Parts: sequence; structure tokens; C-alpha cells
Amino acid sequence: MGAYEQSLGLATVNDLAYYDANFLVSQYDMNDASGSPQDSIGTNHLTVSGSPTYSATGINGDAITKPATTYFYLQSANLCPDATEDFFVHFFFQTTTSGTNNLFAYLTATGSTANPNVFFQSNGDNELRVVVQNATVYDSWGYPGIDRTTGGFHSYGIGRKILDDGTAEYSAYLNGLLVSMGYQATPTDLSSNYFILGRSVSSTGAAGEVDECRVYRGVGAMPNQASITELANLYA
Repeated sequence: MGAYEQSLGLATVNDLAYYDANFLVSQYDMNDASGSPQDSIGTNHLTVSGSPTYSATGINGDAITKPATTYFYLQSANLCPDATEDFFVHFFFQTTTSGTNNLFAYLTATGSTANPNVFFQSNGDNELRVVVQNATVYDSWGYPGIDRTTGGFHSYGIGRKILDDGTAEYSAYLNGLLVSMGYQATPTDLSSNYFILGRSVSSTGAAGEVDECRVYRGVGAMPNQASITELANLYA
């Protein structure tokens, strides 16, 4: 089914194909046999820091195995939203690492704690949160009741939606389920930041296999719940 819109009174419902067609800016299949993860729909190829290994069994084709100290990054306004834009980053990850781990971030520089930054973090086996670290939002942990260190690959998503009143709503998802949410009075311009997959402000993240990362950006780019569920179940 192609992109469509279904009118329900004054509401409009879009499917995943609509968001793919209008807001998908980069896609990393993680089928690379060596080197850096390549953007399969554009030129926003990531840089590797660390020593990943390749050709692991993924959720769809191959995956890249990352040690805890390995991550992938790029400084590009193509991946990083300005203050007016929504974003949504989705990826599949398989790990047996528990404890506090850093999964994804928008940082002012790799490894920097300087504001503004946004990061996606796990704690223990089944807690997740999204943090906007510019002295305005520290979101609480969400408890999805899912042990992400068992059961193979899980779907992870972090997003921001600019609301009608100009505030920002940040949200974290595990397997298509909303598990954490926070608000920011004045949205942060992240367009000069680094896109970092596999860590946040600390030097390490979780070790495991990463696969099928997608980045959506733009005004209206935050997918609806039905599309996030569809993303989570793409390879089920």
C-alpha cells in the first residue's frame, strides 16, 4: 500500500509509507562488510569510532556487532533537527548487557557533556528514558516490563514532536510501546550537533548487534503510534 491519508472527521491518519516518503532522510541497513555504516538512501554515511565486527545475523540480513566502546556518528544538519522540526530515530538492537547503557544521542561533540544535548538511555534490564539535558527537561525512567537483554532483537525509538503551542514533546519507545515521555518549553536547535548511535555522554554504551536504523526529520516528521508499531514489526 502506498502513502495514503484517511480522513476521520477533522483528523488525518498517515501510514508508515507516508513518513518514509516525506521525512525519511537516512537509512542504515547495517549490511556493510567493513568500514562505516552506509546510508542506503542518501549520502549521510556514518563514521566509526572503535572496532566493530561485521556480518552478524541481523533482524533483516546482516547486522554490525559493536563492543561497548564502539559507536557511529556524523555531524550533519541532514540528520539533526533545528528548533522547529520533529525527529524520530528508530533502530533494532540485540544485547545481553544490563546496567546503565547509552543507546543514542544528539551531542554538541562526541563525548561532550556540554548543552544542548539529547540522549536515549537504558537502566537495568527493562528501564528506558529520554533526557533533554539543557537545564529544562530530565525525564523519569519508563518501565515497559520487557527484559530487553533476552529475546534477541528489540525495536528502539526516540522522537520529538513540536506541539501546536510551540513546546516540544520527547518520547521513547521499546517494541513499539511508549515507555517514557517529557516536555520542553522551548525546543532546542540541534542542527549543529552530532548524531551518535551507540552511546551518549559517557564513553561506553551497550555491547551487541545493531541493525536497520532509520532517521526521520522535518516539520511533521514524528510518526503516529500506528506507524511506530508498524516499524517495530517490520521484520516480525
